[in-house]
This record gives sequence, C-alpha cells and structure tokens, in this order.
Amino acid sequence: MRSVLYFLLLASPVVAQDAVVTRLAGASFTVADIAKARQFYTELLGFDEAFDLKDASGKPNSVFFKVNDDQYLEFAPGDVDGFRLDRLMLLSPDLQKTRTALTKRGISVSETAKAPDGTEYFTVRDPDRMEIRFVSYVPGSRQAELRGKHLSDRRITSHLHHVALAADNEAASMALFKDTLGMTEFSRGPSAEDLRWINLAVPGSSGDLVEFMMLKSQPPAARQHIGFQVSNIQETYKQLTDRGLKQQNRPFAAAIGRWIWFIRDPNNIRIEFMGQPTEKPDTK
Repeated sequence: MRSVLYFLLLASPVVAQDAVVTRLAGASFTVADIAKARQFYTELLGFDEAFDLKDASGKPNSVFFKVNDDQYLEFAPGDVDGFRLDRLMLLSPDLQKTRTALTKRGISVSETAKAPDGTEYFTVRDPDRMEIRFVSYVPGSRQAELRGKHLSDRRITSHLHHVALAADNEAASMALFKDTLGMTEFSRGPSAEDLRWINLAVPGSSGDLVEFMMLKSQPPAARQHIGFQVSNIQETYKQLTDRGLKQQNRPFAAAIGRWIWFIRDPNNIRIEFMGQPTEKPDTK
C-alpha cells in the first residue's frame, strides 16, 4: 500500500494556492569535459542544445540543453574533478513576491538582476550553502523566445522529475523549502531509524520534486544527482542501449514501488530514471 500511495502522490501532486514557486526550472553544473557532455545529452539523451552563452572572445561560457519549455540543464566547462553542482533553479511566477516571502523569514537574498540569458533572477543559499536561483522567463529572455522550439522528438523524456541536493541540516532545509516555499513532504526513508532521503513536491501540477539526500557519510557529490521521469523504463533502457550507451546497471523494481534505473554521464553525474509502478494500484 505504501508503494501505491507513493505513486499516486507523484501522479497527483498537491495544487498550491498562491504559490511562490511553480516548478523546477533546472540545474547548473560545471563539468570537466564539456565536449563529452554535449555529445551525451544531445546524441544519447536526445535533448536539443537550445543556446549557449559566450565570452568576449566568442568561446562558450555555458551551454543549455532543453528538456521542455520550462526546464533546462546548463553545463559550463571548468577545472573540476568530474563535476560540480553549482545551482538549483526554481521557476517563480512573481519574483518580488517570492523575495518578500523569503525576507520576511529572515533569509538573506540577493538583489534581483538580469542574467546573460535574459532571465530575471535572485538567489539565496540553502543551509548547506548550495545556490538556489529563483528565475522568471521574462519577455526577451532566451527561454521565452524559444518557447515551443527545440523540443526534439529524440528526447528520451520531457520531464526533469527531480534534483537531489546533499542536505546535512534537516530542520533548516525543511524550514526553507517546506515552510517558506510551500513544498509538500510526502515521503522519507527508508525508515525513521535509517533516514537517507526526504522527497518534497514543488507546488503546482508539474509533479516536480526536490530531494534531500541525508546520508552524511557520503560526500556531497556522491549524493547530488538529477532524475527524469519516463513512462516505460524497459523501453528507455532499450532506446539508450541501442544508441550506444554502455552501462553495467539495469532497471530494477525498487522498494518505493516503481521501476528505477541509475546511470552516469561522462562527467560522473548520476542520472536516475523513474519509471512505471511495479504493481497495479488497488482498485477495490
């Protein structure tokens, strides 16, 4: 029953009233090998490289891969060991209202600014010092201009399901994401005695999640990851292996009642595919 409830909650997220954030806008990484990232996310996962941001010499500072009209993954080249998660992006329908809600809670926020891609944004740091960027796709931003475009039929998925953060300060993280931003907790586990993860639903009907990874014995980079939702994980496995993905892992029936598959991208970023339920919902 727990696994059935978990799936139903994912399928029917709470609709927030007057929400300050409405969904995951994406995640930004610095990676050791940007060329391999480009090849992996376009040729294997099938996302279009929607645009890039260049420096004064014309060299790309970062590239953006489009998952859907609201969600992007950004990668920048850098001197890192594999990868570094730089920021989580959250889409806000009203930046000023979101900023006011945070300041009323005593949270330090940056000034609102315009990013090189044309989005308006401000940032906070979560209790573990991760940058949380609140963004608005205002007219003139690259995201607004590209709405309805770069939605490749080769995409392995059209839903960035979750971004997982290393969280070592449960109470403070819950105060920020749940109490201030209105996210809804619906699962934690695997048990009260062995707490390793907490899942929070982003307000609205998107089904997006933020996941807190709580196992302090693991370094942050080992816990941070991104997850995509797919309708049939066995078909996803076949598609990616047919496209040349070489991974030892195979999809498995997880204890949460869904099929899951873990892979690694060329810079060692962990990617989770969340598939269909492993059992039929109880219709009685």
